[in-house]
Amino acid sequence: MIVALPIALAQGEGGEQVKAQTKALLQGAHTWWVADPEGGKDKKYQVTIDDVLLTSQPAGAMFDFLLNAQGDMPPDKKVLRKSKAFGILSLGFNTIEMMVVDEGRLIEKHVAGEAKGVHYLLELLNSDGAYSLGELDTRLRAGKLDTAAALPRWAREVMGQIEKHWDKPMQRRFAAVVVVGGGAYLIRDALLAKFKDKLVIPDDPILSIARGCYKLALHQQR
Repeated sequence: MIVALPIALAQGEGGEQVKAQTKALLQGAHTWWVADPEGGKDKKYQVTIDDVLLTSQPAGAMFDFLLNAQGDMPPDKKVLRKSKAFGILSLGFNTIEMMVVDEGRLIEKHVAGEAKGVHYLLELLNSDGAYSLGELDTRLRAGKLDTAAALPRWAREVMGQIEKHWDKPMQRRFAAVVVVGGGAYLIRDALLAKFKDKLVIPDDPILSIARGCYKLALHQQR
C-alpha cells in the first residue's frame, strides 16, 4: 500500500512518529463485515497488507504527471525529470502544498505546506457560522455555492504562498507547474495568468494524488 501524507504532517515536528504510527496502523490483517441489504447474514472480508510505502501528497501528484497509465515514464518526461525544473502545487481542502524538483533532485527549501486550503475559502464565506464546513463543501462540489465574494481573497492567499515559498528566480526556471486538487478548478484563471503556458492541470485534478500513487505502485513492479 502506498500512502500520500500531507507535507506538514510527514515533515513537521513529530513527523517520524506520525509515519511510524501510520505504518503500524495499516500493516497486518484487516477484517470487516458488510451488511446484507436483503437482511441476510453479514458478509466477511479480509485483507492483509504486507508493506506500506509512505510518500507526500505533492509527490503523488508528481508521479501522476511523470508516469503513464501503465506506470512507465515516457521519454519526454524522463528528459524533463532529469534535466529541468518543475513545481508541484496541491490546492486541497485543508492545505496548500508545494514542492520543486530540479534536475531530478527535490529542492528542500522550496517544499512547504500551509493550512490555507479550500476550507479557508469556505470560512471566508461563512463568517456568521450559519453552515458547517461539510455542508458548504457539499454545496461547492455540487456547483451550488456562490464563491464570488471571497474567491479573489483566497486567490491572493494562494498567490502569496507561491511568492513566499518559490522565489522569482526559481519560478523562471520552471519548465512546468503542475497544479492539482479541487482548488485548481476554482482559481484556474489566476493560475493561468501567472504561469501561462507552463501551467499543467491534469484530467480530474481532484484524483491526481491517488492516481499518482497507483501509477507508482505499477512502476515499482517493473
